[in-house]
Amino acid sequence: MNKVIIAVCDEFTKQIIKHCVKTVNPGLEIIDGSSDADIVYHLKSAEDDIIFFDKYFLSYVLRFKMKAIRAYSKKIRIVFCEQGNCSRFFGLRVYDLKADGFVSNIQDKNAFVKKLRLLFSGQKVFPEEVLESLDSNEHLRNRKYCSEVTELELEIAMYLGEGKSIKEIHSLTQVKEGTIGIHINRLKCKLGCENMNEFFLLYQQYEKMNLRSWSC
Repeated sequence: MNKVIIAVCDEFTKQIIKHCVKTVNPGLEIIDGSSDADIVYHLKSAEDDIIFFDKYFLSYVLRFKMKAIRAYSKKIRIVFCEQGNCSRFFGLRVYDLKADGFVSNIQDKNAFVKKLRLLFSGQKVFPEEVLESLDSNEHLRNRKYCSEVTELELEIAMYLGEGKSIKEIHSLTQVKEGTIGIHINRLKCKLGCENMNEFFLLYQQYEKMNLRSWSC
């Protein structure tokens, strides 16, 4: 492994990753993947390198972006990270999409460094909560909460990101308000969102995406 690409929206998260990567291996090249162009450029020469994403950078639907990344480089390893407690259903979702890792509570730098060492040695790393859910087949029993975002859920998520109320979304989609509430709960699990402001952050990121540059 020669380099680490950091593609996250939050500057504090980015600084934590940079600090901990340097602690584990000062010789690694660290790439700031703040734009699609930066990422695609470095993917073309990637070997068994690692790209770190937070929950927001790839926006709502992860499957297509992850396929595009794999198309550029079969060897690149994809790892998601977040501050705070584990978003369990989001972790199950990225596991199902064959991510190479998901690390929560990265602000605990000592613990994060230990997990980085495992990742750098080629191991996959997921939180205990995710592994326990896999062992108990919770990902199979709760597919509606940890599978990919559906077309209707994406539409609802976009409206939430625009600041629209459930009543307004009902008028636009003709979906019952109670059903919209159910979809919002599922979205929160799938996206790892804790509040409505995070839908706004995802919406902002969606608007910044250059889809053509990721075409494969």
